[in-house]
Amino acid sequence: MVVAPADPTVAASGVAAQPVRVPDQAGEPEPVEPGEPADSAPASQSQSEDPASTRVRLGGVLAAQAQANEARFCGLAADRSVQELAEDPELRYDPEVHLVSALREAYLVGSKWQVPTQLECSVGRIVVDTTRNLLLCDFDADRLESLFATPLGRRPKTRTLNRQEQAAIQTHTPHPQGQRRLDDLLWRAGLLTAVGRLPIEADPQRPIYLRHWPNLTRLTAIPHAVRIAAMWSARGASLVETAATLGIAQRHVIAFYNAASALDLLTEDGSHVRRAQRRVARNRGLLTRLLGWLHR
Repeated sequence: MVVAPADPTVAASGVAAQPVRVPDQAGEPEPVEPGEPADSAPASQSQSEDPASTRVRLGGVLAAQAQANEARFCGLAADRSVQELAEDPELRYDPEVHLVSALREAYLVGSKWQVPTQLECSVGRIVVDTTRNLLLCDFDADRLESLFATPLGRRPKTRTLNRQEQAAIQTHTPHPQGQRRLDDLLWRAGLLTAVGRLPIEADPQRPIYLRHWPNLTRLTAIPHAVRIAAMWSARGASLVETAATLGIAQRHVIAFYNAASALDLLTEDGSHVRRAQRRVARNRGLLTRLLGWLHR
């Protein structure tokens, strides 16, 4: 740092001369006099955040969101004895008096005849289009979720759409916010109707089998859904046995049961599983004989 001489005119005026500081070279930081506040750090530097801290913070947010979703879709009930599950009325509900049952009926009729179906609920018209995997409403479809847990005063009737009505829904959505994926909405309807409870007709000790593997990547997440689906596809098991064998909470098994029931994915007839097991055994026996013949 070079100190330039003071201005002589200033010195002559009787005012104390102050040295003028001149940087030695461009970019050299000037010294800070005692008591002089330092310049603040650049905004980008002060606002930067350690990547590890960011990951921890985001992880905490995601964990909190997962816990909230679990409570919403699976409930918070602790595991119960078989007798409590079978006899406690607080742990049961009747699907037939809820909207999920009417939606499931419309879904089954549409799947059988490959035509869209329609029903009326308290807030408007609902079209169940199984040919495109869509549910169409003439109101905001988010309003449906507030209806699922409320018993219906009167069960809606399902009817199929005629050709003119089918053409109309192909080209026109009844409401800007009225369209949803049909499979996920039915899945969520099963979850939000039950909230950890069992249908009144469900036997917690009766073996359950999966008819078809659900598209879990496109459905609302349930803890341990893949493990439950694998077990019920491979050999079947009761609700109580599934929770005990997999070492998971009963509420997760019950949630999967209700969601899969809404999509008609479950059966108590395990004949299709037994036939598949026999085919595997025959194929294994044939392969063993072929390998034995090749090594003779």
